[in-house]
Amino acid sequence: MGAPGCDDDSVVDVSLGSVRKPVQMVRAYYQNPETLKAHMLGFGDLSHELRRQVSAIFVDDGSPTGQAEFVLRKLPLPVPTRLFRM
Repeated sequence: MGAPGCDDDSVVDVSLGSVRKPVQMVRAYYQNPETLKAHMLGFGDLSHELRRQVSAIFVDDGSPTGQAEFVLRKLPLPVPTRLFRM
């Protein structure tokens, strides 16, 4: 069973071919340093080959405390990481 409205779609196999495409993860953030740490640890668990293909963008939606900037400054960044604050 798929997402609502997509249950009747057929399954399609997509060939990756020999060229890997970059993946950019975009995550919203609001006052949740433990989850942000878990994301970064998860990126660190990826193989070196996969980490070269992945980058991350976090958008801090105005956290009054526990801002993403201060959390990220204390962590190793296993993938290229950008941060925006709204």
